[in-house]
Amino acid sequence: MSQALAHLPPQVRQQVESMLSKLPEATRQQVLNSPMLQKIIARAEQEMQSGGGAKIASVARAAQRATESNLAPRPTPQGHYNGTIQPGDRVSLRGWIVLLVVLGSIAWIMSQL
Repeated sequence: MSQALAHLPPQVRQQVESMLSKLPEATRQQVLNSPMLQKIIARAEQEMQSGGGAKIASVARAAQRATESNLAPRPTPQGHYNGTIQPGDRVSLRGWIVLLVVLGSIAWIMSQL
């Protein structure tokens, strides 16, 4: 698929190629030419030379995440919340009551002076 992937171990290369095959052609070329992928591959090669098996697996997972998408996953909507309305966005009635009491107190004190 790419010269960049030729240096990967066969198991990792097969996984990456299967993930890349799911992407549109333009996105696939963008991912294959990205500097991040080159850095991940260089790091994997360095780990292979030093014999770090567990680190190779973590680098492979990082490569998988890098190739899947450049966007952060969106939280799934729950109840009446969605991507733009989240818990805590609502103005609370308690806050308005406290504000009115404070303003009323200030007005009463000013009227007594």
